[in-house]
Amino acid sequence: MRFVDVLNVLSKSSPYAVSTEKQPSDSQKLDEIKDYLYIETQIEKDFRSLLNHSSEKKIIFLCGSSGDGKSEIMTKYSQDPIYSHVDFHLDATHSFNPRLDAIATLDNIFDAYKASERTLAVGINLGMMAKYANMGAARHSDIKDAMHRHRQKNNASGNIEFLSFEDQKYAKFFFKDGKPYSDFASSFMRNLTNPSCEHHINPIWDAMLEAEEADESPIVITNFRLLSMESVQSTIIELLMKARLAKDQFLTARAFLDFIHTLLVSDTFLFDSLFLSRNSELTDKLASFDPALLRTERLDNLALTLKLNLPEDDLFKFKVQLKEIGVDSLSSSASYIRLFYTLRYASLGNDYHLKYVKEFDDRLLADYSNVLLAHQNYKGENSEREKSIINNFYKHVLFTALWRYINRGAPELKSKQFLVAKENDVLFATELKLLIDWTAIESYESEDLMSFSTFIKVNKQTLKSMMPVNINLFELLQRLNLGYRPNKYDKNCVLLLDELVEQVKSEMAKSDTLIIIDEKTSYEAENDGGLIEITER
Repeated sequence: MRFVDVLNVLSKSSPYAVSTEKQPSDSQKLDEIKDYLYIETQIEKDFRSLLNHSSEKKIIFLCGSSGDGKSEIMTKYSQDPIYSHVDFHLDATHSFNPRLDAIATLDNIFDAYKASERTLAVGINLGMMAKYANMGAARHSDIKDAMHRHRQKNNASGNIEFLSFEDQKYAKFFFKDGKPYSDFASSFMRNLTNPSCEHHINPIWDAMLEAEEADESPIVITNFRLLSMESVQSTIIELLMKARLAKDQFLTARAFLDFIHTLLVSDTFLFDSLFLSRNSELTDKLASFDPALLRTERLDNLALTLKLNLPEDDLFKFKVQLKEIGVDSLSSSASYIRLFYTLRYASLGNDYHLKYVKEFDDRLLADYSNVLLAHQNYKGENSEREKSIINNFYKHVLFTALWRYINRGAPELKSKQFLVAKENDVLFATELKLLIDWTAIESYESEDLMSFSTFIKVNKQTLKSMMPVNINLFELLQRLNLGYRPNKYDKNCVLLLDELVEQVKSEMAKSDTLIIIDEKTSYEAENDGGLIEITER
């Protein structure tokens, strides 16, 4: 069996991509490979725990989206004789009877459950759950009500349990020590590429060695060896986290395996495939992070050196060392830049590529994670580190960006002065004091990585609604402070910002003082009991 055929077990088009109750085995070796690669997740551990403690009958819903691994878990335990006391319905979108749709099938399954003393486990998509909650039989109103409560994040439902892949505690990606991390992705890539794992010999590694000896699929072997580098794995996880945060790209287990398959079996090197593949929604979005699109003086000079084949001893030696790991005959400077980016956490040969590490330094992800985690972990005066991070963000990023955005038509206004109107070159402004609502931040509870809420007081008055800051809005705030003017591509972020600005302006309207500025003089108009007093400032 060819090495490429062995790797095809990862493909979403493989018959091994989805487990079913009766799946014929085309190859015992592929079965062994799939078993070897299997990663036990926390949601599976919790599912098993519920099965093991089901002395009283209950319904256990395993919820999620297509491709997240529900069928793998359900199939595994439905075929285990230890759980013969449990009835399993693997996929709630299916019907056993061509005359019944999925809704009617669930009605019958719940009828059987209520007539028995057995626990029932159901694998169900969130969309199907919403559909059944609205369209299921009235006699199962208790189950439908439990579904509604689960969707509203209120899981207290007696003998009905919900485990959802959408729950933040089962998130595939999170920040660890301020850096992107994924237990699932890291464990899978280690299992895939390590010679052995937990005293089990890796059959994929053996297949790779056989292919290497037979001089088969050299690019695939090189890609496999590149993927085995911990630094390359870190780069991949970082890119996937950026796609999740900046592009709202949801990633299922099946999609991740197919993505790794694409990187390995492509006819180009892994570092090019990361940004040039166009076979999925995920790879399309990763293209926007292509380091070859960066324009810095050092990278431009590197591209020129490579294009003109200018003599540089260290670069020549590095190219020789690249050949030793199978990387040869790169066709463009863009490929070298992608290679340097992918290997930026690794030592290789004479480390020529590390000269360009700072060119790929992206502070956005690190800065965003620091502020987000500070909001989530702030517990009052004892949280000195978190308080410092939050204070710096509000005072030097958020408040400054708000001042610049509101005063974009009057940049000459002083600090704390906010533009109300501009007529015939005369500015009308008022003074506001923006403050951090520390009490609200202390009581803030969230584990969401997609955004964090801001808590602001204007002249000591707490704003009623909070502005959610995702990574794209976070970047826009930073760029506003560098003089950037938003355009049509920033529409979604600007809408969030405008909502906050409207609240600030409503507080501006309550001010009793108005500052009037013409070309030469500044005046202050103050409302004193219905009388307007104007004085020169």
